[in-house]
Formats: sequence, structure tokens, C-alpha cells
Amino acid sequence: MTDNFLDRSNYFKGLLLLVGKDQKVSEAEKDMIFTVGKTLGFEKSFFEGAVKDLLENEYIDQNPPVFSQKSYAEAFLRDGIKLAFVDNDLDGQEFDWLHSVAEKNGIPNEWLKAEFHSFINHRNITGEPELEIQKFFNINKN
Repeated sequence: MTDNFLDRSNYFKGLLLLVGKDQKVSEAEKDMIFTVGKTLGFEKSFFEGAVKDLLENEYIDQNPPVFSQKSYAEAFLRDGIKLAFVDNDLDGQEFDWLHSVAEKNGIPNEWLKAEFHSFINHRNITGEPELEIQKFFNINKN
């Protein structure tokens, strides 16, 4: 993903859309979005503005992102699950959004269900794991 701007943009935008599904942005969600934005190499002013505009802009394209590689879609879904739970409130629209992303990217429903179960089990034992996107791309490794 290091050289694919479209995949990076889709990743960030897709997570933003996920955050907006419940029409509120918690501080924990905002922190995670900022971490993702920084990891993907976006300017701080860009992702701050994107979060601010998220709930106000009714014209944002709501279509699920499609990635160039299945591994990117899987990483997105894993991070999406983490983001959906970061405020301790998995909304039905967030759940449905993740399913629509999986479907658009040819990811089986069984895979997504297993990832939800895996996250819940690991979260209870080990706390919040590292973001999946960091395995593919991290401009700001400070």
C-alpha cells in the first residue's frame, strides 16, 4: 500500500464514513482516525478538517471503498472492527457498513464474522491491538 494513493485515500475515507454511521464522533474515534491519518501520511490539517466536516457534509459519497488487493480490504475490515468498538458502542449501522465493505471486496461473510469474534476475544485479553494498516504503511514512524 506504500505507493497506492487511491488505496490510502479509500482506507481513510472508509474509516471516516464508518465513524459517521452513528452520527457522533467520540474522542476515542477521533484519536484513532488521527492515528490512521498520520500513519497513511496525510497532513494533520487534512484529517482534522475531514473529521470536522464528516457530520456536516451531506454530499459525501457513502459507497463502500473497493481496494486494489484483498489483503488491503482485510486490513481495512480489521481496523474497521477496532474503530467500531473503540467507543464501546457497536452501532447497527456500523456493523452493516462493515458487511457492505466486505461484500464489495469479495470477502466472505464467514471471514468477517470470525474477525469480529477474534477481536472480541483478543480485546478482552490483551487490550487494543496495533492497527492493521501499520503493517502495510507508516510514513511517520516516530
